[in-house]
Amino acid sequence: MLSYQLRNILIVIGFLLIVSLTGGYLTLFYYPEKIEKANKEVVRVKKQINSLDGIEYQFAPLRKTLKEKQERFNSIDKRIVRTLSSASTYYYLNLILNRIGFIDFNMMYTGTRQFGKYGYNIYRIRGEASYQKIYQLVWYLERGPFLYHIERLSLKGVESKDPETKELQLLVPFEMELHGYFADLPKLPRVKRSLNDVKVVPVHNPFTPYVFRNIPANTEGLLEVERAELKAIVSNKALIADQNGKVYTLSVGDRVFLGYLTRIDPKGNRVEFTLNKGGVVEKVELKLNFGTAKESKE
Repeated sequence: MLSYQLRNILIVIGFLLIVSLTGGYLTLFYYPEKIEKANKEVVRVKKQINSLDGIEYQFAPLRKTLKEKQERFNSIDKRIVRTLSSASTYYYLNLILNRIGFIDFNMMYTGTRQFGKYGYNIYRIRGEASYQKIYQLVWYLERGPFLYHIERLSLKGVESKDPETKELQLLVPFEMELHGYFADLPKLPRVKRSLNDVKVVPVHNPFTPYVFRNIPANTEGLLEVERAELKAIVSNKALIADQNGKVYTLSVGDRVFLGYLTRIDPKGNRVEFTLNKGGVVEKVELKLNFGTAKESKE
């Protein structure tokens, strides 16, 4: 049996051995690993700090861009509706016509393009009027309170003589593709502008000729090609509507006002006429327009 003194010595030695082993582990393994991780973290943080050097200069253009975007957002002067129908577009066009005067036109809805929360309806508008009225119509559409955009516009000046009064008229048949925009954006600023705020700037009529041609009046009621629209090509015959909506069925060689139908091209969906305008011979081509048939007439 161990003496009391020897037992105490063994206990002390065991305790010292445990402390030594623990201290050795901490010194040789645990702390070096922790120190290495800490050094790596210090290096990573230093790299991050170095990468931020001069970042205050990068914020300056960002603040400028943000300010410009905010100013543009606050300066929006268009009403953007959540939904847009053909009826509302037709009503808006009539509000414009109440200001500029009557224009004979047809409006056809041809489709909708949707992009998430916004989109636009596509309308094809065809008619004829004086250049001044068409110019005012375009001005009101582009600068009016609602968001409409004229994607495409074709114009041509046509000299016409009234069969009864023999008065010379300078008409401008036109065709436009109009986009009416809508969006579900409830946070847009409220716009109070109306058509009353639109001021039309006068402009000279570029279709006014220096010398008018001596074109006779259409006393026979023939088709006036430059005021007409090709509706269909069936069995080498062309179905063409005049400015009043009357449909003519024509074959190659048939007479029209100032000329003849000289070519029908079913593959190209077009027809060609040869016209004699006061001694000047011109080729005039009409093409088929394709779109969904939902039409309104003014």
